[in-house]
Formats: sequence, C-alpha cells, structure tokens
Amino acid sequence: MKDLQNTGNNNLRNGFIPLSRKLFEHPFWKEKRIFSYAEAWIDLIQRACFEREPGSCIIKKELVNIERGEIVISLRLLSENWGWSTDKLRRFLNVLRNESMIVVNNTKATRTTIIKICKYEQYNAINPFREEQATHEQHTNNTEISHEQHNTNKENKETNIERDTHTQNEEYRKFIEWMQHNTPECTKRRNFPKGITEAQFLKLREQYSKTQITNILLRIENRKDLRERYINLHQTVVNWLEKEQQYGH
Repeated sequence: MKDLQNTGNNNLRNGFIPLSRKLFEHPFWKEKRIFSYAEAWIDLIQRACFEREPGSCIIKKELVNIERGEIVISLRLLSENWGWSTDKLRRFLNVLRNESMIVVNNTKATRTTIIKICKYEQYNAINPFREEQATHEQHTNNTEISHEQHNTNKENKETNIERDTHTQNEEYRKFIEWMQHNTPECTKRRNFPKGITEAQFLKLREQYSKTQITNILLRIENRKDLRERYINLHQTVVNWLEKEQQYGH
C-alpha cells in the first residue's frame, strides 16, 4: 500500500493533477465493476469533505459533525458501490489504518462510520493563490457595481439566480458564484425555471453541509434527463439529499 503514496519520481511526488469532480459522474467512472485498491483510495479522497470550515449533517435524527478530510458513510453502502464484500472492505480499511493513511471512528448513536483521510492536504490542498485571486476579484467587483446593475435585467432573464449585491447573504453570494463556475447548467432558467433562493439555501444549510449540497448539484449538472423532467432545482436537490440521508450518507 505504500506504493499508493510513494509512486513516481520526486518531481511527480511534489506536484499534483487538478482533477475535476465531474470525472466521478462520467459513465466511465460510474460503470458497474469491482474496484481496484487504487480506485477505492481515489474514491475515498473524492468523497471527503473539502470545505475549510467544519460542517455537519443529520443522520437518523442525530447531528454528526464533519471536519475537512472526513467521510461520513455506511460501510454497507461503500462495499456495494465498490462491488466488494464487507470482509474485503474491512481488510482494505485495516491496511490503510496500518499505513497511517486513515483513521476510522464509529458513531454509536447512528451506527455510521467516519473515515478521516490522514495528510488530506497532500491530496486536496487549499490553493492560497486562488483565495488571493478571489479577494482581488471581490475588490474589483466592488468598483463595478454600476456595471453589474446595468446587466442585471439581462442576467435575470437567462438565469434562475437571485441578484442583490446590497442585501445578499455572504455565504449565499459565494454559493451562487460557485454554481456559476461549477454547475452552469443548473443556473440556466431554460433548464430549471425555479432555482435556489437565498431563503431556501439558508434553510438547506440548517440541515446539510456545503459539501453535501454541492456534491448533489455536481451530480445533477451531468444529468440532462433531469433538466427535461424537472423544473424546480431546489426541490430536486432536497429530494436527492433526503434519499442519500435515508441510505446512511
């Protein structure tokens, strides 16, 4: 298992490949198969909470806290997704534990497993340049308010996003910016005439973490059939979140 951490030459080990999360919605990845150890390890990394701030979710009416680099999931569901027996899954997790790659904790109240990726920053580091760039862009945006207001009417016709730079909640503002960059199809009025309002988003955040919400949106983004069947993005997200919570995510 050390080969999973120590492959390639020094230059490769010191770098990284920016991998889009859309890969995990591609038919190649979603193909029914028996996962290799490498695929299982990659899947754990992509499932982990990537938000800087701690989050939480409700499982079986119990509040479960989630830290960056942690996965909250049932082992039964994980073994089904990987095409493994539960015995094989436990052996794999034991190997990862022995190699100090993960820490596993079990919550008695919900019978849910929390897997923590050790040295998570090595796999999904927060990009300081990106944060600095975002700060710069925010300052620039503040000087272009009049330009944004000029384009508001046109934007409202094309998107389902609320726009009010004066009263908008800061977390919601960052959320819609994330949607425009990562899930543009979900923001188009022609796909979902009804989007996610500020009030609806804040209500979702009372029950679900940002990671849970954004992961669902990424999955919806790649489902063209949903855009043809549903018109309410918020209700679609709620339905998917409730379904995943029922299965122990």
